[in-house]
Order: sequence, then structure tokens, then C-alpha cells
Amino acid sequence: MPEEVQKLKPVGRLDKDSTGLLIMTDDGDLINKMTHPSVKIPKVYRVCVEGKVTNNNLLTLSKGIEIEKGKMAYADAQIIEFEDKNTVLNIVLYQGMNRQIRKMADFIGHPVISLKRIQHGTIDLSGLKRGAFKYLKPNQIKDLKKHLNSTENRKN
Repeated sequence: MPEEVQKLKPVGRLDKDSTGLLIMTDDGDLINKMTHPSVKIPKVYRVCVEGKVTNNNLLTLSKGIEIEKGKMAYADAQIIEFEDKNTVLNIVLYQGMNRQIRKMADFIGHPVISLKRIQHGTIDLSGLKRGAFKYLKPNQIKDLKKHLNSTENRKN
């Protein structure tokens, strides 16, 4: 009898102009917990935007922006550094709407130059080169599931 072929699916997605961490799994429950907006699992992005972002811009992102009719988007953002005339930010999302960071950056007048997901939940890109992959260690999966359960319990 042939070995069963695993059908891996992505946990979330990245648009064609973004790079970074994409977790693949065959665990549908894990995918649902990591992507459902009510669970509020943090996704961290390193984003380079045009121009000098101000503290007022960061406040606007955290208070929320209507990026589509009736759809509010929120982001916690921190300035990492200024590069020439641009700003490098860490942006944390707890929801994941289509092109959310790009729309929010456009709204505050600082279009995205580059966008890279560097962390999803407890999993990060450390030690990975572009285009490479690694299998999660059992303790990483255990830590992730523990984090998901604690986050889920907080919302109830």
C-alpha cells in the first residue's frame, strides 16, 4: 500500500509583493486557530515605507483606519530605524485583511516599499534564508499550541 501523501495548506497568505514566513501544515484545527480573527494571534512584519513616519502616524494606525467601507483595520507599529528618506517599522497585526498594511500605509501617506512577515504566533524566521524551509521541532509545535490555547482562553 502506498504511503499517504500529506496535503499541506498555508496558515494565512502573503500577497505577491510580500515576502517572509509562511507556515504550512496539514492540521486544519491549527490553521483555523491561527487565522481566525477572534483568536488574535500576532503576526509581525518588518516594513519599509516611503518618508519619515511620525508618532502621530503610529497613533493613527493603533486607533484604526477604515480601509474598506465598514472594515476597520488596526496595527501596533514601532519605528525601528530611518533609512535615508524612508522608515523601517515593525508592525503587529491581530487580524489579517487583504493588503491591510499596504492600505494603512497609503492612508497615512507612507506607501510600502517592502514588506516581510517575520513572525506568526511563536514561530519566527530566525535561521532561515529566503526560499528555504525548515520543519518545526516538537517543542516549537508544543509552545505554539500552548500559546494558541492561552490566547483562546483569554477571549472566553
